[in-house]
Amino acid sequence: MSLQLAGAAVWSVALLTSCLGLPTILNRISYPKKNYWAWILGVAILARLVPHLFVPAGDNYDIESFNILSGLINNGEDIYSNPIAEGRHPYLPFLVYWIGFAGKFAESIHRPFEVIYRLLPIAADIGICIVLFLFMKGKDVQSAFKGAMWYALNPIAVFVSAYQGQFDSLPILFILLAVFSLGNSAWITGSWMGLAILTKSWPVLALPSILISFSTIRKKAITLFMILLIILIGVGLYIWLFNSDVWTLLPRALSYNHGLGVWGYTYFFRLVWILKPELEFIFSWIVENGRFITLIGLGFVWFARARSEAPAAGILTVLVSFLALTHAFGIQYLVWVLPFAVINYENRWPDIYTATAFLYMFLAYFSLILTTSIIRVMPLPQADWFIIMPAALPVWIVSILWMVDRLRLRRTSALNP
Repeated sequence: MSLQLAGAAVWSVALLTSCLGLPTILNRISYPKKNYWAWILGVAILARLVPHLFVPAGDNYDIESFNILSGLINNGEDIYSNPIAEGRHPYLPFLVYWIGFAGKFAESIHRPFEVIYRLLPIAADIGICIVLFLFMKGKDVQSAFKGAMWYALNPIAVFVSAYQGQFDSLPILFILLAVFSLGNSAWITGSWMGLAILTKSWPVLALPSILISFSTIRKKAITLFMILLIILIGVGLYIWLFNSDVWTLLPRALSYNHGLGVWGYTYFFRLVWILKPELEFIFSWIVENGRFITLIGLGFVWFARARSEAPAAGILTVLVSFLALTHAFGIQYLVWVLPFAVINYENRWPDIYTATAFLYMFLAYFSLILTTSIIRVMPLPQADWFIIMPAALPVWIVSILWMVDRLRLRRTSALNP
């Protein structure tokens, strides 16, 4: 491991310690009397700036993908039909313009692509901290400060935006803004949700909780109209600029089914296939039908619990349940639940979840994603099968227990619209 990565590893441990020890720290130094937002902003920036400036991209598949996309975009080529980019951007075309700009600007100032590109997911992640505080402070400013600081220091969020460079912080920010605009305007709510879905497809998981919060069919219709309008504008603009077509774009963006056999129950089916190759057909069945298992499970969660909860609480229940039940997985998924745990004032599970997720992510990032030092212990893909993937089992089990807890107890969101 290089000196840079060693420093980044130590930094992540420091973040974990600070995050989990935040109540003790705040009790000892006392809460600030004013300028809460400035403290949150300063800590959030520092937590992400250190790894952003010192962590090299290494063999990070995501950064490599975005770099490839940037070259194609700046050449005016369609990323959805080009075989070089196959599987590199299975999302609707919202972030492509930033990816293209980041590549061109980085080249003009002779800096690595990731140094410019990661600024957007980092900025969105910092924005989440500020939004959490601003919309929670009306009930209790000290609880709002503590919650925002907990997210600012949370190593899971920092791993995803500043170490890996994935942009899930952007749709999370849009969903939060949609939730917090529920009491004001269905037009605004629909616009934020449209941007969230145009960025990545997973925000549709939050859509039922958003829609059910409106008491009239008119407001539900306005929300859906704005979502569809934003998506149509985004897709239409891309098709016009890059001479693409909807029949190429939509299947690539809406048929995401990656990361099977690396998480949860699907890992055990993969393990059976690895140990007994003649049983490969069992894993193939999961590959083909796993999405239906996920949908059925989420449907049960929705009707049994989430539909009776306030929007923020329902979204948290659905997202936690998705992690417990999903057949497909990307390590960046682990950040989704964190902001919604904050605004629901969850006290027990977020720290346990953070600790177990950290152990998995620390191993994955510092032995496989940012560097492939794991091959010194065991060659790939065996190291992935027997070391990295099993390390995810504790956080998956915590997700299951958290889901059961949310299904079992009567809860309401602290932020009703």
